[in-house]
Amino acid sequence: MTRISVDAKSLTTYGTAAEHAFKGVRTELTGLVHSCATVPYEGPNSHSFKTNCGKLASEFSASLLSDIGKFTDAVREVTTGIARSLGGHPVTIHFNGSPITTPAIHAADPNYTMVDTSPLKQLNATVRGHFTKINAHLDEHMRAFQQAKWEGHAREAAHSALRTFTSNTKADVTNAQQHIEKFIDEQIQAVTTADQA
Repeated sequence: MTRISVDAKSLTTYGTAAEHAFKGVRTELTGLVHSCATVPYEGPNSHSFKTNCGKLASEFSASLLSDIGKFTDAVREVTTGIARSLGGHPVTIHFNGSPITTPAIHAADPNYTMVDTSPLKQLNATVRGHFTKINAHLDEHMRAFQQAKWEGHAREAAHSALRTFTSNTKADVTNAQQHIEKFIDEQIQAVTTADQA
């Protein structure tokens, strides 16, 4: 026997919680891009470093925003079908998937001769913080879905898709974090090596 039940109010609550979680992800992505592109690091190669570090963050952000947009569309489609069959309203998750603008990167001062790696080391910690919060918001979204009072095959299919989405997204988050931190570490190493020459 197939049991299908939907608490329309709990689905609406889920939609609101999902919007909050994904808004939090966007906030952290915006912070990530800005942190990478505007790190107060000066000296040789600083303009190139900020440009490329900002690009890494921007490309990851664009990919994740696109994936979240596709997921919210899928949720809307599934819940619209449920609403048509059992009544109630489909879940509408309002999400801003527009690209995050990378701030302008000013040219390095050619007369600046002192190079301090402290801002780069701090950037690594800041980047780590942004990625940690992105994962926390993804977990927040998963909990919100699990708390929705909804039974049936459609719910199980949606839950399975969400688990896959969350797992794949977290893997992408880890990969992006490692890539950006490696890029920062290489710049620190380059400066340190030059100082030892």
